[in-house]
Amino acid sequence: MSDSTNGQSPAENSVVCQTPAEPAPGGQQVEFSTSKCIDLLQAKEWDALSKYLLDGLIGLSQFDFDLSNEHHRHYADIFVQTLMFCFCHSEYQIPEKYAEVFIRQNETLSNIAYFSSFGTTDPALKIVLRYPDNIVKVLTLYSARSKVSINRDAIMSTNLHLASIWYFAFVGDDFGKLASPVALENLREHFRHLDTQVKLATPELNHAYFMVTYAAPDAEAHVKRTINRIIQRESPPDLPQSPKLRRDRIVVITSFWYPAHAVYRTISKFAKALKGKYKMTLVVLDGVKDVDMDLFDERIDVAIVNGNIDTSAVYNVGAMVAFYPDVGMSASSVILANQRLAPIQIMACGHPVSTFGSKIDYFLSGRDIETEERARRNYSERLVLIPGRGATPNKIEWPRKYPVKSQEPVIVFCPWSAPKTNADILRVLKKISDRSKKHVVFHFSPGGGLRRNGYTPYVMAIHEILGPEHVVIHPPMATQDYLERFEQAHLCLDAFPFGGLNTIVDPLYLGIPPIAYEGTRSFNQYAAHLLRKLGFAELIAGSDEDYIAKALRLIEDTEYREEITRRVAKIDFARDVFGEGEHVAPYFAKAVEYLIEHHDDLSRDGSNGPIYVD
Repeated sequence: MSDSTNGQSPAENSVVCQTPAEPAPGGQQVEFSTSKCIDLLQAKEWDALSKYLLDGLIGLSQFDFDLSNEHHRHYADIFVQTLMFCFCHSEYQIPEKYAEVFIRQNETLSNIAYFSSFGTTDPALKIVLRYPDNIVKVLTLYSARSKVSINRDAIMSTNLHLASIWYFAFVGDDFGKLASPVALENLREHFRHLDTQVKLATPELNHAYFMVTYAAPDAEAHVKRTINRIIQRESPPDLPQSPKLRRDRIVVITSFWYPAHAVYRTISKFAKALKGKYKMTLVVLDGVKDVDMDLFDERIDVAIVNGNIDTSAVYNVGAMVAFYPDVGMSASSVILANQRLAPIQIMACGHPVSTFGSKIDYFLSGRDIETEERARRNYSERLVLIPGRGATPNKIEWPRKYPVKSQEPVIVFCPWSAPKTNADILRVLKKISDRSKKHVVFHFSPGGGLRRNGYTPYVMAIHEILGPEHVVIHPPMATQDYLERFEQAHLCLDAFPFGGLNTIVDPLYLGIPPIAYEGTRSFNQYAAHLLRKLGFAELIAGSDEDYIAKALRLIEDTEYREEITRRVAKIDFARDVFGEGEHVAPYFAKAVEYLIEHHDDLSRDGSNGPIYVD
C-alpha cells in the first residue's frame, strides 16, 4: 500500500532525541533508550529494533500514566517521538514475525500518543503513507484517534489477513475512547465498513460485537450479522441432537454469575424461579472462579483455547434449554451463541441487546417496554414477553444514612461504565454546566473497561469537554465504598443511549433524585419504566433539551430538589422495587415451560411476532 501524493520522503534522521535509558512510569523498569534505537536503526538491525520497540510498547500497555506527573509526560514524549522517527525511516522494514504483534498494539500506541504532547501518531502516518510496502506501519499507526483519512477498502485489498487483525485492533478493548469526539466518529465510520471478507480475530471479536451497541447503534445489526456469519462460516457443523436429551435439564451459560455484577443483579431472580423444576448446570466461561452455585447442580468450565472451544461437556448434559444471560460480553458467549447447544436457546436482559442473527431462538423481555414494531426492528430472536420490564433488581444490603449536603458545589453523580460514557452525552453535560447558575461537579465511576493505558486518556477526554474544574473521576471501588461515596450526591443522571436499571435503583435507594433519558430500546426504557411506576414521571426526559431542563431544575431549585428527595425517601423498596421480582419471576419459569411444550409448533408457524406469557 502506498500513496505517492504526499510528496517526497522526509530527510533521514530529521527527528532525533538522544536520551539515556528512561525508567518507565509507575516504578516498574521497562528499559528504553532512544540512543539504542538510533544505533539499531543505523546498523539496519531490523529484527532487534522491532523487538526493542515492541518490548517498550507492550511494557507500557499496563501503565496508567499520571496526568499531573511531568516525568510521565516526558517519558511518553520520548517513546512516541522515537517510535515515530523509526517508523518514518524509509529503509526500516518490520520483519514478518513481528507484523501482527505491532498491529495488535494499535490501541496501546494510540493511548500513549494521546497522553503525549503529540496527541496522535498522525505526523508519522502522513510520512509513512508516502512509502511503498508500508502496510504494517500504517496499520500500527492508524487508530481511532487519527485525523488522517485513509481508504479502508485499499487497506483490505492490500493484505486481508493483516487488515482483519487491524480491524478488531482498531476497535480494541479500551472503551474509554468513546469519550473522545474524534474516536467516537472514527469508530462509527469503522463499524460501517465491516465486511464478511474479514477473517475472524477470535480473541477480539466480542469487542466489536459489544462496543457497536454503545458507539454506533445504527450499525449494530450490520456488525453483529456480519460477525455471526463469519463465525458460522468458520465453525464446525452443529452436532445432532444429544442422545441424552432430557426435558428437565437446563444449562445457564455466562461469565458473570456473581452478586456484584449487573447481569446477576438483573437476572438472578428469574433463574431462581427455575430451581426445583429443573436440574440446572452452570456453564462458566473464560475461567471465572468466584460464581454463585446456589441454584446449580453442577458446574462446567468452557474457554477459548487456541481459537477453539470444546463444547462436548455441555453437549453431553443433554439439556433441553440453553439460557444465555449476557451474549456479547465475552468472546466465548458470542461464539457459543452461534452454535446449537440445546434444542431451545433463550437469552434475556442481563445484557439487553439482540444478537441479530445468531442461533438463539428467543429473547425474553418485558411487555411493558416492548411493542410489536420494536420487536421486529430491534431483535432477530422471537420475543417472549412477560409482565413488567423483563429485568428486576436484587435487594441492596446497605444502611442508608441520608447525610447533610452542602449547597455548592452541586454534586451530579454519573455512575456510568466506560462504554456508556460517550462524547455525545458529555457534550449534553457541558450544556448543563454552562447554563447552570450554580457550580456543578460531575462525578464519574467508570469501573472496568479502561485498558491499555486507557484510564488517563479517558480522564483527558472528559476534561477537554467539561473542564477539569467540573469533573471528579473515581477509580474502581468495592460496592460499599461506591455506595458511601454515591450518597454524597445531590442528584444522579442516567446515561444515553445505553441507560441502566441498577444505576437508577442505587440512587433511589440512597435517597438521590435521578433523571432518566428515555429512548426506544429496552436498555433506555428500564429507568423510565421504574420511575413511572414509582410516580416520578417528571424525572423522565425524552430529548437533550428536556434532559438539560430537568437536570437544571434539580440543580438550581433547592426547594424542588429537597421535595423530590423527601418523596424518594418514602418509596417502599421492599414492596415496589425489590419485591416486584417475587411477582414477575414466576412468569419467567412459565415462559420456559411454554417454550419447551410448544417449541416445535412455534418453529413451524413462521411468525416473528411476540409471544405473550400471562
